[in-house]
Amino acid sequence: MDANVLKKISATAFVKLGSGALLFFLTMFVSRTMEGAEAGAFLWGLSFMSAIAILFRLGLDSVIMRAVACGGVDEAAQATLYRGLIWILLATSIFLFVALIAGDALLELVWASEVVENPLQIMLLALPAMSCFMALGFAFQGQQRVVFATIFQNLGVTALFLLSFNALLEGGLIESTSREAEIIFVICSWIMLLFALVAWFSGEGVSFKLEALWDRRQLVASGNLWAVSCMNVLANWSAIVMAAIFVQAEELAYLSAAQRTAMLASFILSIVNTVVAPRYAQLWSSGKVDRVRSLARNSTRAMILVMLPAFSLVIIFPSEIMRLFGSGFEAGATLLVIMALGQLVNVATGSVAYLLSMSGHERDLKRVTFISGPISIVSAVFFTSQWGVLGAAIATAVGLSAQNLGALWMVKRRLGFLPIG
Repeated sequence: MDANVLKKISATAFVKLGSGALLFFLTMFVSRTMEGAEAGAFLWGLSFMSAIAILFRLGLDSVIMRAVACGGVDEAAQATLYRGLIWILLATSIFLFVALIAGDALLELVWASEVVENPLQIMLLALPAMSCFMALGFAFQGQQRVVFATIFQNLGVTALFLLSFNALLEGGLIESTSREAEIIFVICSWIMLLFALVAWFSGEGVSFKLEALWDRRQLVASGNLWAVSCMNVLANWSAIVMAAIFVQAEELAYLSAAQRTAMLASFILSIVNTVVAPRYAQLWSSGKVDRVRSLARNSTRAMILVMLPAFSLVIIFPSEIMRLFGSGFEAGATLLVIMALGQLVNVATGSVAYLLSMSGHERDLKRVTFISGPISIVSAVFFTSQWGVLGAAIATAVGLSAQNLGALWMVKRRLGFLPIG
C-alpha cells in the first residue's frame, strides 16, 4: 500500500472515527434522555430511514463515485451526478405523495406498537434531503475529498441533530420525546442538503449543465446496482424492520443500540472503503489488475488486524458496553455479540462489493445479492417471529454473512483473486 493511500486512510480514519463516536453518542444520548419506548421508536426510525435512503438513491452511489473518480469534474461526470440527483428527487417525491395519500394504512405495515406513535409519520419528510446529500457525499468520495464525503454521508446530520436537540432541550424549548426529535431531525436533514449543494458548487470547474435527463448506460448501471442496494438493505435491515412488528418498542432500543455498537467494531471497513473504492475504479480502468489485487489484499489484512482488538472487547465485555446506554440495556448483551460476529465476517471478506462494482461487474454483484437477499428475508421472518429480538439479531448476522461470502466467491471467479489471500 503506497504512502499516498496510507496518508488518505489516516485522514479518513480521523474523520470516520469522529462520525462513529457521534453515532454511538447519539444512541447513548437518546437512550438516556428518553423513556424506553420513546427511545426505541426514534432509534428504530433512524434505522429505517438509513435503510430506505439507500433504496431511494437508486443504485447511483457507485455510479456517481466511479464517474467522478475517473472523470473528475468533466462534463460527463457532472451530468451523471445531476441526472442522478434529479432521478432521486423524482422518486422520493412520488413515494412521499403515495405515502401521504395512503396515510396511516401504509405506515402501519411496518409499525405495530400502540404505545408510541409511528416515527415515520414525520421522519419520511427527510427522505428527499437525506437521499440527495448522501449521493453528493459519494461524489466527494469520488474526488477523494474524504472530509466532505464523511460529512455528507453521515457525520454532518448526526452532529447537527445532536447539537440542535441538546441546545433546545437544555433551553427548555422542547421535551425529550420521539416526536420532538423527529421534527428536529427532518429540519437538520434539509439544512445538510443546502450545505452539500453549496459545498459542491463552490468547487473549481463545477457548474450545472445537463443536456439529457435520461442516459441508457447510466440507467442500466444504476438499475443493476439498485437491485444490489435492495438486497443489501434486506441483508442489513430486514430483521430490524421486522422487529417492529414482533417485539415491544423498548426492546427495539436494545436491538438498535446493539446494532450500532456492533457496526463500530467494523468501522475500519468504512474507513478503508472511503479511500480505496475510487482507487479501485481508477486502477481497473487503467488495466492495472495486479495493483488492484495488491491493494485489496493489503487493505483487508490491515482491516482484520485493526478490528480484532475492538471485536475482542465486544466479546469479553458485552454487558458492560451495553450498560453505557442506560439501566436495563445489559439485556441486549447477547444481541451485541451475535451482531459483532456478523460484522467480523463483513470485515474479514474485504471490500468485495466495491471490488465488483468499481470494476464494472454490477450484474455479477446483483446475482450474488439476489441469492443472499431472500436468505435474509426468510431468516428475518422465521427467526424474529420465533425468538423475537434475539431472532432479529441472528437474522441480521446470517444475512450479512451470506451476502459477503457470496460476493467473495464472485470476486474470485471474475477478478481471479481473493482479498483475504
